[in-house]
Amino acid sequence: MTSLKGLTSLALQARSWPFEQARALLARVVKLRLATPDAREAANALIAQGDVQAALTQFPDLGRRPVLFETGYGPSGLPILAHSARWPGPPWCGPPFAP
Repeated sequence: MTSLKGLTSLALQARSWPFEQARALLARVVKLRLATPDAREAANALIAQGDVQAALTQFPDLGRRPVLFETGYGPSGLPILAHSARWPGPPWCGPPFAP
């Protein structure tokens, strides 16, 4: 098994889309869960140093609730049937390809 310890600094410097989105999400969580600008600045400094565990210990509000991701597919995870029934396109797309 590969050890992932110490990769935080690489993730904070990466410029690919998933890492950019993860940093934006982390900034939003810090902004919404910490009330004062000083607390936000201190938490961001700890996270930037790669010490996420210290940030969670010092600011328990950061990890108190899970972050909920919504996909739009509903509780089953499957697309809504009304949406999937319309995927072929408008009716005028059919006649040119009809036999």
